[in-house]
Amino acid sequence: MAKVGRMKLGSQGLEVSQQGLGCMGMSAFYGPPKPEPDMISLIHHAVQSGVTFLDTSDVYGPHTNEILLGKALKGGIREKVELATKFGATYSEGKFVVRGDPAYVRAACEGSLKRLDIDCIDLYYQHRIDTSVPVEVTIGELKKLVEEGKIKYIGLSEASASTIRRAHAVHPITAVQLEWSLWSRDVEEDIIPTCRELGIGIVAYSPLGRGFLSSGSKLIENLPEGDYRKNMPRFQPENLEANKTIFERVNEMAAKKGCTPSQLALAWVHHQGNDVCPIPGTTKVENFNQNIAALSVKLTPQEMTELESFAATDAVKGDRYPENITTWKKANTPPLSSWKPGIQIDRHILHHSLEAQHHTTAMAKVGRMKLGSQGLEVSQQGLGCMGMSAFYGPPKPEPDMISLIHYAAQSGVTFLDTSDVYGPHTNEILLGKALKGGVREKVELATKFGISMSDGFKVEIRGDPSYVRAACEGSLKRLDIDCIDLYYQHRIDTRVPIEVTIGELKKLVEEGKIKYIGLSEASASTIRRAHAVHPITAVQLEWSLWSRDVEEEIVPTCRELGIGIVAYSPLGRGFLSSGTKLIENLSENDFRKYMPRFQPENLEKNKTIFERVNEMAAKKGCTPSQLALAWVHHQGNDVCPIPGTTKIDNLNQNIGALSVKLTPQEMTELESFAAADAVKGDRYASDITTWKNSDTPPLSSWKDRLDIDCIDLYYQHRIDTRVPIEITIGELKKLVEEGKIKYIGLSEVSASTIRRAHAVHPISAVQLEWSLWSRDAEEEVIPTCRELGIGIVAYNPLGRGFLSSGTKLLENLSEGDLRQLGSQGLEVSQQGLGCMGMSAVYGPPKPEPDMVALIQHAVQSGVTFLDTADVYGPHTNEILIGKDDFRKQAHHHHNTAMAKVGRMKLGSQGLEVSQQGLGCMGMSAYYGPPKPEPDMVALIHHAVQSGVTFLDTSDVYGPHTNEILIGKALSGGVREKVELATKFGIRISDDGKYENRGDPSYVRAACEGSLKRLDIDCIDLYYQHRIDTRVPIEITIGELKKLVEEGKIKYIGLSEASASTIRRAHAVHPISAVQLEWSLWSRDVEEEVIPTCRELGIGIVAYSPLGRGFFSSGSKLLDNLSQNNFRKALPRFQPENLETNKTIFERVNEMAAKKGCTPSQLALAWLHHQGNDVCPIPGTTKIENFNDNIGALSVKLTREEMTELESFATADVVKGDRYAEDMLATWKNSDTPPLSSRKAV
Repeated sequence: MAKVGRMKLGSQGLEVSQQGLGCMGMSAFYGPPKPEPDMISLIHHAVQSGVTFLDTSDVYGPHTNEILLGKALKGGIREKVELATKFGATYSEGKFVVRGDPAYVRAACEGSLKRLDIDCIDLYYQHRIDTSVPVEVTIGELKKLVEEGKIKYIGLSEASASTIRRAHAVHPITAVQLEWSLWSRDVEEDIIPTCRELGIGIVAYSPLGRGFLSSGSKLIENLPEGDYRKNMPRFQPENLEANKTIFERVNEMAAKKGCTPSQLALAWVHHQGNDVCPIPGTTKVENFNQNIAALSVKLTPQEMTELESFAATDAVKGDRYPENITTWKKANTPPLSSWKPGIQIDRHILHHSLEAQHHTTAMAKVGRMKLGSQGLEVSQQGLGCMGMSAFYGPPKPEPDMISLIHYAAQSGVTFLDTSDVYGPHTNEILLGKALKGGVREKVELATKFGISMSDGFKVEIRGDPSYVRAACEGSLKRLDIDCIDLYYQHRIDTRVPIEVTIGELKKLVEEGKIKYIGLSEASASTIRRAHAVHPITAVQLEWSLWSRDVEEEIVPTCRELGIGIVAYSPLGRGFLSSGTKLIENLSENDFRKYMPRFQPENLEKNKTIFERVNEMAAKKGCTPSQLALAWVHHQGNDVCPIPGTTKIDNLNQNIGALSVKLTPQEMTELESFAAADAVKGDRYASDITTWKNSDTPPLSSWKDRLDIDCIDLYYQHRIDTRVPIEITIGELKKLVEEGKIKYIGLSEVSASTIRRAHAVHPISAVQLEWSLWSRDAEEEVIPTCRELGIGIVAYNPLGRGFLSSGTKLLENLSEGDLRQLGSQGLEVSQQGLGCMGMSAVYGPPKPEPDMVALIQHAVQSGVTFLDTADVYGPHTNEILIGKDDFRKQAHHHHNTAMAKVGRMKLGSQGLEVSQQGLGCMGMSAYYGPPKPEPDMVALIHHAVQSGVTFLDTSDVYGPHTNEILIGKALSGGVREKVELATKFGIRISDDGKYENRGDPSYVRAACEGSLKRLDIDCIDLYYQHRIDTRVPIEITIGELKKLVEEGKIKYIGLSEASASTIRRAHAVHPISAVQLEWSLWSRDVEEEVIPTCRELGIGIVAYSPLGRGFFSSGSKLLDNLSQNNFRKALPRFQPENLETNKTIFERVNEMAAKKGCTPSQLALAWLHHQGNDVCPIPGTTKIENFNDNIGALSVKLTREEMTELESFATADVVKGDRYAEDMLATWKNSDTPPLSSRKAV
């Protein structure tokens, strides 16, 4: 290796190695930061090789390069090197800013000394010249730092000749750093001569042309995504084609010289004079060694000239930097006479600002804390890793993220947070890789389970024991570890008692697979119940300046129980870092784009919160993100925030929050910025599970997957050929004797095995595949079964669906007929229902509500023999079957579609309708996208055949499309079988605004339009949908009366009309029916509107009798609503109301179970019991739900039961109005002006 000599740098006494080491690329600008251990090894190698002149800057990282150098200088290295760093280039709100004012100079120096962990800087450069500050002022402050012993020598970088002269006149300049290489030679004209005239040393940076003179255009091909060089003019395609010729010629000459092109290019710089020290940067030891060897390459004057000819000014294409970067060409400063001391008025704030900036680095000490009371110790601040892999745009480069994780751990941030759903799985895999090489022992690792994504990214919350165990095993494998430090339930499975989930986690603790248990987004009651099973160490919750609802109940509960608090999204998903700029820069698939708070209607108001935080941060001398994080840190020593980031500089800034101190007054002021009424929009969209809907059923409701005491028929699904069949059947026999199973079965079994099994205990049934195209069982298995009196259950009778036309073979089975299965006394329906495909094997699991409805429909239809297995899912099919009390339903299946639908008089004008109607709105509008027309026509026909002949629509449903649908359904003789009601009066304008219309011309035109769309001659019942409060009701009814007289409508109705309006209308022409919202939780009409109708002999039509579907499935309804479903906006379904309202459904559901019916049947039955003048019109789009609704007619209620039901939903219990204030008018605001006010036009 070539010997590295020593040289005088400038004339002030500084001696350095003949060649230096530029350290920038180790941490910044040239791709992701490189592994710190590798870089420290490289620096040590450099020093041992004689290269002792090290170059860094506070902007490299920013700050991280100085921190790296500080670490590398430990252990006696500091005394062996000459250390140069720089100030003056900084970032403010993401923008590059040049600063040279005295306060900044001093604060920057203090920051560098702290990060480098030294007492004095050898050579301190002004990195870029602040053209707003006379250079004499900047140098004056540097001179003071020399006199104070904080720096030894002063340097300038990218300074013009005149600036160098002026600076040198204040205090001798030791060195000027400038870009000088074969293809960057513009400094030779003026700057180099000036330096030599003044005795100033020259430090040449980028002597290899940013690496181009090492490898030519190949350099550009291999640059990583974040490499700054990608944006440099000389490397753009239009310039690169010409520039690559320069490298080719240098490379050719190097080959002749027997050296590398980089050695030749460096040798050229060394030959410029003994006052020049090049500082090539590198991150690899082999490149470093190659650079040193340049000192041995000798060049003749002719070779120098030849080399220079390759890169003459006209040969080099493109500028050194983009136009927005400051260089010596625009580095002149104003005269000293222009400087007024008053300009330093903000020095105090500025000083603290710079102090805060150097606190943003890892030099702020990250302390340790106890998380909870179970013994877990973590860093005071954690690192949320989600955004590295998922939800916040595309996954970030793995090497960069591993470097970031390593950097965090080295900086003291050792509490790492991930989840199996991040990716899914890829974030855990990333963490697993990052934990290699001894890192695992230095960190506390938290991961989570409970959110499962099936095909199509459908989300399911799972907390059943088998899932918990499988999820843990999967995480251990992906993370490649033996034990998880903290294992959270990510979201609460509201189908599984929390005690069951925690019980399984407790087992995993006992087995040594996890150390501590945590919960995420759990309610206070759920936390208490969980903690009673096994101590909960930590609860993870969203807590930040603008998400504080957890403070009311959850945080106090945690503190009462000694549970640690982990605050996720402490920066409000990044909003409290950069405000609305965050949203502007989000990638297309960033999850945050869809969050309510970031929608335009909310963002406009929310940005004020950030602006006020930002303003206060400026006064505090810190960043807004530091201020917001500091607020969380000040909540208590039991709180650990885990801000996520993908950038080292952001991590450093987050750590800096630990040094920001807040007074109680400042805390109060901050909180006032984001009071509950100031924050617009919910944390999540309504379909996302949070702590507000996380309560689980009581433990007493859990009886494993099927939730039963005894299995009717228990098959051995497949035969274990390693175990004698007698052993297996012997164990099953014991289960029979214990009352856990009634009958034993076998599946896919040979004749000989059947015989041996039957000899141990009678076999009731054998399940086998038997169909038109699967008949091999007929030879031996079937005869054996028949001989032994064993029933035969044929699975896949339709050849896995292939023989679907064979269903005609089954048409002659009598409904509800039962038959003996085998000779042991088991009685089943003639046909069963195989449930496997609902959960497994046949594609992704099907929607649970749909499958529950299908099973209910089967039972109600008489198909009571249900078939499942523990392997279907696995387990999920059994859990599905266990969801509803199908056993009770089997006994009560005559409560449903088998019930006869009677007839009733609706009002006193002669209209006769079915006892229950069918609301058709949801088929076309408001409740999500329109449903397939053939399905809806089939549903309407099924309704009519079932006796439900009263159909309800409106011209506004679609608008118009629902009437068109009904028109199609009425063709083919159906019209004559139904009573058809439609409505007018709500008009949607071109700009989407709703208007109520009741003027005569509109009434007539609306009627004509409906007749045409419905393709009929006369409407049976024509309602005014909403009352036009500008038109006297007498005028509207007068026009409707004419339409009756003309034979275009038969009967007149009103909807959402007040008692006084009904009276006035009835005085003009008899009103046959009033339509109103009436259900268990909408009873305000009982006070005045209902009595008025009864007094006048007007029929009552109850719409939304199931509370918009809420009495069918409770809060689960909201989970499955499509994005454009009207119900999402209804007040009762908002999170703040839903939490209370769901209790109503739970109580109805509980009573329904006792009654042996569904909750929707119970709610409908309540309405049917209101009187024989009431006709409810529940809407649906599914035949199974329709059948369920009809079943309500058979549900009988006593007066005591009616009273009990009504007590569940009293006015003070129901939270939220029926409609939002800006939605449609209701009967409460439906009075019209007196007739006398109307002037005929």
